[in-house]
Amino acid sequence: GKTALSHMTFYFGRGAFEVERGWIVHQHGMKMVLEEGVEQNVADSECSVVFENFHLKVECPLFTAMYDGVMSGHIVMKPKVEDPYSPLKKKSSNVGLCFDARSGRRP
Repeated sequence: GKTALSHMTFYFGRGAFEVERGWIVHQHGMKMVLEEGVEQNVADSECSVVFENFHLKVECPLFTAMYDGVMSGHIVMKPKVEDPYSPLKKKSSNVGLCFDARSGRRP
């Protein structure tokens, strides 16, 4: 079948890293070597990644992201983190990749 989500890209400062279909993590154009259940820091970021239970789990200071490596991803904002881009400074809680970032609803 067709995949719905081929990758997720995470930006931090001037850098970025990407998780891709097949549970691949790219940083600086190189693939990270992952071992199941072993948490690894992503270079130049405050994030870590671990492969377990057929999912990649990305932990960053402001959020946790889960990616199944095939078709779905989910981002959960950490509690009581204010959305720095919101003019209302409302509290962020849960962000799904299929949702409109401004309204929090499906487009």
